[in-house]
Amino acid sequence: MPQNHEDIPKCYYTLGHLTFLKINYDVSLNWFQKLLNILKSDNPILADTYYSIGCIYQNMYYYNEALQYYHQALVIWKETHDNNEPLQMAACLNNMGCIYEIEKFYSKALACHQQALSIRDKFQTDLGSSYNNIGNIYLCLGEYNTAIENYDYAYNIKSQSHSSQDPSLATTLKNMALAYEEDGNFIEALQYYKKAALAFASIFSTTHTYYLEIQEDIQRIASLMESKTIK
Repeated sequence: MPQNHEDIPKCYYTLGHLTFLKINYDVSLNWFQKLLNILKSDNPILADTYYSIGCIYQNMYYYNEALQYYHQALVIWKETHDNNEPLQMAACLNNMGCIYEIEKFYSKALACHQQALSIRDKFQTDLGSSYNNIGNIYLCLGEYNTAIENYDYAYNIKSQSHSSQDPSLATTLKNMALAYEEDGNFIEALQYYKKAALAFASIFSTTHTYYLEIQEDIQRIASLMESKTIK
């Protein structure tokens, strides 16, 4: 196939995507960079290419590079779609929010997740994920009631749209338990840790890391409650 063939960009994009799924990030990055070098500024997959490179860098823990490519993807999407944001923008903003959370830039993280939620609300998809992530930011900010409120939204939405075997349901329950614990409400914390334990037990074996960790959480809260009673 000649280098100027019209299908070359599609081939590069597909190869980049497939190698990404195989967690072969260096090879995936090479394909997407080659693709970026041949795309014209009006190519419809240009923003997706920047986004894909951002995903690779994020998975490689190169967060600054990831943010640069995510920002570039957002600029292109905003220029080409005006107010009709594509759903892919929400995924991009979500990923940026997760990076900002890791880097403790909580106001930026919250803004990204709220923008992602606004877009997802138009499509009525992945709302539970956005509410959960917003809850995570409020938890980091010490605003526990608001965190719990968002986790509750997330759980109710996920329980209606996800399989009961989806680990994210158990994770949201665990997040709620942690928020109650941080707020000093050990009774509610213990209740939600136990709910999370039952959810994890229905998905994983009792030797799985997630199940063992939740059992440690339950023991910790029980000990805290016991010591508080003794005093």
